[in-house]
Amino acid sequence: WVFMLMGMMVKMYIFLVHGWLPKAHVEAPMSGSMMLAGVFLKTSVYGICRLCLCFGCIPIKMSLALASVSLWGSVVTSLVCLSCADIKRIIAYSSVAHMGIITSSLVMGTSLSWAGSVCVSLAHGICSPCLFMISGFVSNLSGSRSILICKGVLSGVPLMNLVWFMYNCFNLGAPPGSGFFGEYACYCGVLSLMSAYLIPMLIYLLTLGGSFSVMLYAITAHGPKS
Repeated sequence: WVFMLMGMMVKMYIFLVHGWLPKAHVEAPMSGSMMLAGVFLKTSVYGICRLCLCFGCIPIKMSLALASVSLWGSVVTSLVCLSCADIKRIIAYSSVAHMGIITSSLVMGTSLSWAGSVCVSLAHGICSPCLFMISGFVSNLSGSRSILICKGVLSGVPLMNLVWFMYNCFNLGAPPGSGFFGEYACYCGVLSLMSAYLIPMLIYLLTLGGSFSVMLYAITAHGPKS
């Protein structure tokens, strides 16, 4: 069942086996990116839950190793988001960061961590496809996916600007979105079984996650048009 678990994690695009995801999103049309972000995550999270229910919880040493790799991967991919210029690539790497949070909580095996993982996965399944949809709209307006060229594109479209702002807030886990409560439950579930040395890393993760979402919104929705 270990190999089945690893297969699910490749499909869940956690850190170290996520290399296919940014390329797939960049090459896929808007509808394909929406389907990939909204459906693939649900099937992989469900598959891991079923494996744990059928074969028992993941051994504690393996779960701690997977949680550590996933959380550090979330920090690294959040830094990658801040260095990217392609809108779809930024959203794709933000999905990898969210998957790290979900995976680290899911492998803990507690009821609180599972509830948090399900909440975050559902919130991500709604938020991420909408971000890809609006990014396609932005690309059609500007003729490019580069945030340097898309600067200020949405300033002349107030309604789309508002929707873009809302989904970027949900993407960074701001209340009252379900992602906020889900991430809170995930962090509580992880910290209940892992030592407190992870607290600074979780703070960095929260800060970086908010930073790239704010950057993505501010550049495309405000300022003079490029």
